[in-house]
Amino acid sequence: MLTAVVVLALGGSNPSPTPPLRREGLQTIGAPGYVSGRAEGPAPPPFLGEGVGGRGSALAPPPRPAPLRATAADGAPFVWPPAAPGKAACLVFVGTDCPLANAYAPEINRLVAGYGPKGVTFAVVYPLPDLAAGAVQKHAKEYGFACPALPDRELRVAKRVGATTTPEAVVLSPAGDVLYRGRIDDRYPKAGGRRRENPTTFDLRDALDAALAGRTAPKPWPPAVGCHIDFPD
Repeated sequence: MLTAVVVLALGGSNPSPTPPLRREGLQTIGAPGYVSGRAEGPAPPPFLGEGVGGRGSALAPPPRPAPLRATAADGAPFVWPPAAPGKAACLVFVGTDCPLANAYAPEINRLVAGYGPKGVTFAVVYPLPDLAAGAVQKHAKEYGFACPALPDRELRVAKRVGATTTPEAVVLSPAGDVLYRGRIDDRYPKAGGRRRENPTTFDLRDALDAALAGRTAPKPWPPAVGCHIDFPD
């Protein structure tokens, strides 16, 4: 699993001419392939609806369609809601060449290890139309993802849940509704900004705790910062 999920410290200098911020506890980020987050990027694709799926919108996604169905890189089916009752699903959208998504691999693995035994079904999703054969399996193995890895060449999973960025996490209810969509934590406070060595807000963990307790996520739609998913015109 766009896809509940899912390294290396980023190096290099900031390609932007913007002077570095003078804030303690932050480290400059920037690497080839880095793209600013949705707050400064293009508007969400039209199928998401105005204000949905981007730019820090507080609006919920549109009503869910039929159950989410995908095929993992190893050929196994992934279906949510599952045939047997499940507590929650967490999809983490990643990219093979997105430096921020790759940097979050250790935290994704910690989430899988910590919340999987509690009943959360995880998957990492690769919303990349030009994926080469075997690229998903190779990347998932390299970064140690211990959950299904879902190729999403036609962006069906991303469209289904309203994802627009990598890395971005989506939490689904047992019925398949989107309970949370947004950043993993505040390690990267804003697009083009600096990297916190120690996050102060763990949005995804809070959302997972709320889902398992039957509560609403404290902040269900915090904007994600990373690389834009390349939706066709």
